[in-house]
Amino acid sequence: MWRSASKLLNLAAEAGHPLDPEAAERLEAYLAMVAEHNRIVNLVRYASEEELVKAHGLDFLPLLAEVSEGEPVVDIGAGAGFLGLGLAIARPGIAVTLLEPNLKRAYFLQTAIARLGLSARVEERSLEAVLSGLPPEGLLFVTRALPRKEKVLKGLGRRRSAPHRLGLLLGADAPAFGEAMKLWYSVQHMTPMPFRRDSWLLVLQNVSRETL
Repeated sequence: MWRSASKLLNLAAEAGHPLDPEAAERLEAYLAMVAEHNRIVNLVRYASEEELVKAHGLDFLPLLAEVSEGEPVVDIGAGAGFLGLGLAIARPGIAVTLLEPNLKRAYFLQTAIARLGLSARVEERSLEAVLSGLPPEGLLFVTRALPRKEKVLKGLGRRRSAPHRLGLLLGADAPAFGEAMKLWYSVQHMTPMPFRRDSWLLVLQNVSRETL
C-alpha cells in the first residue's frame, strides 16, 4: 500500500528528506482523509494511489530544507493542503497558514487540522485579502497550483517590501518564471522535485526596494 507509514518513511528517505515515524503515521492518516473526501469534494485528480503519494502527497519534502524554526509559512491557494499540511505534519514547531477561498476545500483543511491535531490555521480568503494582517517579516510563501500565479506573486512583490521568500512548485517553465519575476525577486536556487519528471522547487527572495 503506497500510503502506508512504512512506505512513506522509505520514500522520504529515498528523496533525501527523512521523516520520523510519528510524522509518517500522521501523513498516512492525512492522505487517507484526502482519498476519503475526494469522493465528495474535488480536492485533487489522481489515477492511482501511487500517483496520489508521489505526485501530490510528498510535494512538501523539498521545502523541509527551506523552513527554519520561527519562520512562518503561508500556503497560497492551499487546495488539499499538500504543502502546508505536509509541513505542519513534518515540522510541528512552525506556524502554518493555509489560504483557501473555496469553502468546501477550506472545510476539509479545518477538519484535517482538527483530526490530526496540527498547529495550523485556515483563512477562507485570498492572499490580497489577508496580506495586511500577516506577520511583518520573515515569511515563506509557498504554492503549487495557484491560478494566475504570476499576476498574484508580482502583486505580492509590489505590496510587501519586508523580507520574505517564495517556494514555488513549477514545471519546465521554472527558469523562465524566475526571469519574469526578476524585478521583484531574485532566484536563490532550483531543486528537482522527487518522483516527478521536469518539475522543480524554485526558491525566490524578494528584492530590497533600495535596489530598485
